[in-house]
Amino acid sequence: MLERWIQAMQRRSEETFVRVFSKERNRLYRFIFMLVPSEADAEDIFQQTSITLWKKFDEFDPSREFYPWACGVALRTVQNFRRSAKRKDFVLGDDLVRVLADEQTTSPARELHRVELIKECLTSLKQSDRDLVVHVYHDGIPAGTIAERLGRSTQTIYNRLNLIRKMLLDCVNRKSQNC
Repeated sequence: MLERWIQAMQRRSEETFVRVFSKERNRLYRFIFMLVPSEADAEDIFQQTSITLWKKFDEFDPSREFYPWACGVALRTVQNFRRSAKRKDFVLGDDLVRVLADEQTTSPARELHRVELIKECLTSLKQSDRDLVVHVYHDGIPAGTIAERLGRSTQTIYNRLNLIRKMLLDCVNRKSQNC
């Protein structure tokens, strides 16, 4: 009897995890991709984060939102990756990564305000940079595909995306201070 109850509770927990994770998986992946220099790194970190979330789901407080908790796990995974990576060519410094991560776990009202600020800041970009942002983040076109189309290296596209993200962050921060 007790064994059946435990199995039922495990199934319920697994179903809950799948439901909340499925709802936030794309958003979580975008969060990770924002913090690392390449799509391949983001994929690896996302997989590791997903496994960790699954293993630690019993520590999740269901009275709170899943996304901020998942971002905390993802941030620790990103930080571990950055510490253990052989290369040190990260465009974003540790402090900026922390600021970006903190911004992702803010209240919905503040998040909506920041989305509006990002939209405003996007208009200040060159058309080619806006197009790149739309293709990667809205249309989901892989950086490698864009690189092929433009006759550039994939790393050049990643470098440009990192620069654009930094410009957008600076713009949003300036506009936030004016509010």
